Amino acid sequence: MTMISIIGLSEKRNLKQLLITVLILEMTMVGVFLALDAIVFYLFWELSLVPMLYIIGAWGGNLRIYAAVKFFLYTFYRFFNYACRNAIFRICLFSNNRKLEF
Repeated sequence: MTMISIIGLSEKRNLKQLLITVLILEMTMVGVFLALDAIVFYLFWELSLVPMLYIIGAWGGNLRIYAAVKFFLYTFYRFFNYACRNAIFRICLFSNNRKLEF
């Protein structure tokens, strides 16, 4: 992935920061695909959004700030929605003094 992104690179400004961001994005994507646990998968998935946001905001097209804000709002809403549903589920589950057993 890194070699393909370097070969197809037409951007010449802030090249060092772009390559570092692509490498961090690649590291998090490897973590996503190698995760054996759902929590680790979710952690790496959320970490992969940070370099994507940075790439969109720094090297996007004419509407890059608009796209970066929209990307942030959608991903933050998804994370907040997931966290709230998970908290409500856990409160309802453990309010009856039950143990979660598998």
